[in-house]
Amino acid sequence: MAVKGLDIFKLSPKKNCKECGSPTCMAFCMKVAQGAVPITKCPYMSEEAIALLSEATAPPMQTITVGAHKLGGETVMMRHEKTLVNRNLFAATLDTSMDDASIEERIALVKKVDYERIGEREMVECVFVHDAGDCAKFVELCKKAAALPDRTVIIDTKDVETAKAAVEAIKDSKPILNGANKDNFNDMNEIAKAAGLVLGVSGTDLSELHDTVAALEKAGNKNLILDVTAPTIKETFANAVLVRRTAIKDGDRTFGYPSIVNLGVLCNHDEHLETALAAMFVVKYGSIIVMDKVGYAEALPLYGLRQNIFTDPQKPMKVAPGIYPINGAGPDDPCALTVDFALTYFLVSGELERSKIPVNLLITDASGMSVLTAWAAGKFSSTSVKKFFDEFDIASKINNRTLIIPGKVAVMKGEIQDKLPDWNVVVGTREAVELVKYLRDGEHIKAAEAAAASKAPAAEQKEAADANAPLDFEKIAASIPAIEVVDMGVSYKQRDPESPKFVTIGERIHCISPVIREAMNTMNPEPILKRAAEQIKAGPRDRVYTIQGHADQQTGSKAGNRRVAENRAKRVYDYLVKQGVRPEQLTYKGLGDEKDIFNVQKANRAAIIK
Repeated sequence: MAVKGLDIFKLSPKKNCKECGSPTCMAFCMKVAQGAVPITKCPYMSEEAIALLSEATAPPMQTITVGAHKLGGETVMMRHEKTLVNRNLFAATLDTSMDDASIEERIALVKKVDYERIGEREMVECVFVHDAGDCAKFVELCKKAAALPDRTVIIDTKDVETAKAAVEAIKDSKPILNGANKDNFNDMNEIAKAAGLVLGVSGTDLSELHDTVAALEKAGNKNLILDVTAPTIKETFANAVLVRRTAIKDGDRTFGYPSIVNLGVLCNHDEHLETALAAMFVVKYGSIIVMDKVGYAEALPLYGLRQNIFTDPQKPMKVAPGIYPINGAGPDDPCALTVDFALTYFLVSGELERSKIPVNLLITDASGMSVLTAWAAGKFSSTSVKKFFDEFDIASKINNRTLIIPGKVAVMKGEIQDKLPDWNVVVGTREAVELVKYLRDGEHIKAAEAAAASKAPAAEQKEAADANAPLDFEKIAASIPAIEVVDMGVSYKQRDPESPKFVTIGERIHCISPVIREAMNTMNPEPILKRAAEQIKAGPRDRVYTIQGHADQQTGSKAGNRRVAENRAKRVYDYLVKQGVRPEQLTYKGLGDEKDIFNVQKANRAAIIK
């Protein structure tokens, strides 16, 4: 840069207020010197200092606005030195020498190329309208081009009167006026300035171009773009490189503007040569690359190259974490998990779409790394997956509990399963291309069923292991809701409802007698069930009781908990029948873990007689 950080610091307010986002004024000044932030970001910098430093600290290339895009603003020659800032644009050509059918075909092709790649819209951003001598037709052609949404028209004419007519017709669309040279630059400058347009400048050689640009700058116009197209490919390439080098390496701001390269005049309508040269000028300094036509055959490789070149090498390409429904997937469809690396996302999502199977693609934050790289760096782990599920509340948004993880990190299956016990974690394919067959063959369904079945015995074992753990009886008793007292006509000693030892609530008996308390503390159901049998036998003989089995939500899978709950209710049923209760008075069912009936989780491992 022209000035050093220390030079800027001498003019700074030295407040260390941090309002600029930097911890100190010196840190801010160093960033300004590097071109990372504008000097105007400091709210206390004096107007004199701003005026003195603005131009000195600005990038060696001007930044100009073309439609919704910016061009220029570059600070380095090579991407690896730092980064390239504003990507180049592509233009298709319309010429007044073309017949109407060819023009309509070319316009249709411009409309057709419009797609998204890695979160960016890829399209033909500009339409280059060339004047071949017919002013009226040229103006009408400019109008047709201007009618295309989101495209910038480049008015290419050296005739001042034709330029006036074309600009007047479409000035609201903010076209580029290309055609200023040493002979007409004064008139062209007036037209461009009056309409607020970018002015394209050309010369027979670089010396003439430099002089013309200097004259336009002296006239107060720095909203320029340089047409570096020469009669030959070699000369054009040399011009593009020398203009950029002169501005950035030599510090000559007269050449510090974006460039236009017109391949149509260089390739004699050879579309293969044109595409090859376009690739070269993407890398070597063509800010706007004009081609005869841009169809998908040309766009796909060229736009992919452009996206690579104009991506900050210090920042990985990634997509936003979240749930991405593929093929119309909803809450009842399975989930596939992968990382936020953009290439991984587009490969996986593409194969999922091709399978035609509805799948919810879950993208977790892995700092833009690939699956294996993120796993090796600790960015893709069971802990990060659990955090992602919690942050995005996946469990409440997805009913299906099948989770497919990448085959390359199959080692994570057990850890993820432990962190997400309600999910059936299955290992998917190692490569994205294998997903189509995997899903169509239903391999994920079979694997999920096997995972669910394997968890059921484990749930029962875990519950058995906790069976001797003491219960907080007082907490359980406090959680029982108040229910209207109903007299069933049964005689017991000390049956007074006010008694602290014996209370009948509804048609269930909740006892806090020493016998029952001991039974609950020791997890011995027999005294409680005997009392229940006596209660039922003493009541109306036509009364039917339902035994509801429950399970702990924190243990096992839903399917396993339903089986546990049903077995629990069946054992109570069998015992009551054995105690002389008539079978026709009893029914039983397992409710699993559908709801918590007590505030203490272990207490929900219960059978309720209603």
